[in-house]
Amino acid sequence: MKRNVAGDAAKGGSTGEGRRMHQLSHISYSLVLQTLSNPGVKALPDMCARAESLIELWMGKEAFRRLVNANEEDDMHASVLLPRTSEVPDLNVFHHLILLYVSSGRPDKMERAKRLLRYMQCNSDKSHYPNVYTYNGILRGLLHQNRKLMRMYEADKGQMDNSCKRDAAVNSSFAHEMLDTMSDNPWSRPNRETFMLLINMWKSSKSSQGGDRAQELLSRMETYSGISGNDWNIQRDSYQSTMQCWVEAAAAGQAGAAERAYRILLSMETQSGSGSLNFPQDPAGGPNMKLWSQVDEATLTVRNAAALEPYKNYLCPVAFDYNSVMETCSKTCLPSDRDIALEIAFDAYNRMIARGVRPTSRSYSALLNCCAALLPDAPDRRNELARTVFQAASSENKVNDSVLQAFRLAKNGESEDISSTSSLQTFDNAVEAEAEAESSEESDKTGALC
Repeated sequence: MKRNVAGDAAKGGSTGEGRRMHQLSHISYSLVLQTLSNPGVKALPDMCARAESLIELWMGKEAFRRLVNANEEDDMHASVLLPRTSEVPDLNVFHHLILLYVSSGRPDKMERAKRLLRYMQCNSDKSHYPNVYTYNGILRGLLHQNRKLMRMYEADKGQMDNSCKRDAAVNSSFAHEMLDTMSDNPWSRPNRETFMLLINMWKSSKSSQGGDRAQELLSRMETYSGISGNDWNIQRDSYQSTMQCWVEAAAAGQAGAAERAYRILLSMETQSGSGSLNFPQDPAGGPNMKLWSQVDEATLTVRNAAALEPYKNYLCPVAFDYNSVMETCSKTCLPSDRDIALEIAFDAYNRMIARGVRPTSRSYSALLNCCAALLPDAPDRRNELARTVFQAASSENKVNDSVLQAFRLAKNGESEDISSTSSLQTFDNAVEAEAEAESSEESDKTGALC
């Protein structure tokens, strides 16, 4: 099926039959590569080698090797990079080869996919490739690579340098820069999947820049949504993943992470119509720690009414969203941010209760971690807050291993394993004895937390 079109042209042009055969060759190779890329390499581990053999048969081994082994500074235009006698495949063929490389999960194949993308970018004058699906394929491969790098980093933490984390940040930056390139052509303009892949890449990188970059992406998504209407409705997971980026950014030492995550929560509340709900405050103006059992029917009725138009009820925050804000606060490590992070954590909890969202064990664990992390030099206040949080968790039957360990850390600065049944029972009895020693008046009231 292979024809030397350059040779035909030198002899005075190809015949109609030759043109039909040449067209058929593009279609045939494209279909074969598409078939190979659909099952994934888990079914046939040698599919990348099979695909490469087909391309080498078509364009010549030397030309293909020159293409996939090109350096970053090489000119990727076909007229410069490839031999003049080489058959040049349609860009659709390279699109499927990129998807095949990406699905392999191999770093060396991922590098080849990037080189092919550069080639497609330089030679796409008369083709609708690379399209948004080509770019999204590259992004999926980079996300997979990031997650693998961070698993290696976590497994060997403390025993190796930060090269894995640096490589993940480099991948995320490379992917982020692709966004402007994609916007240049109508057939490669980013879609919702593009933005979610980018946000999740920053989340997986655990970079201090992740929060800011994810926030930028979320803002661009909101802009696209305003322009495109229903085709671009932003779902809850976009906001959730951005908040998770702020959790990682806080742990990496980013200033103001808790406030930025809190703003996302407030935005979700406002857009869903639940932002107008208020919770009681004590005479001093600080929020009280309410219990789920104190939520009245009126609160739930107002929350349900918020599901009506024109509000976006699908953005109404759930427990995961409030917990993410509290976890961002608990990861705050800058001394200058501790006070505001503590205030935000308990405010998020109270907003959660006031809006009819039932706290989970993770909610109380996050609050206890806030007590431990944000009040290192105030043991009396830390212990008082920790007792109040633990009593709330107990009354709601939300005490588990995670809550117990967080409570012990907040009370004593210890984090020993208390996961066994006997240890749980012993510790629970000690907590009950401590609670009974307090006056009934102090036990029943909900004290000011912030």
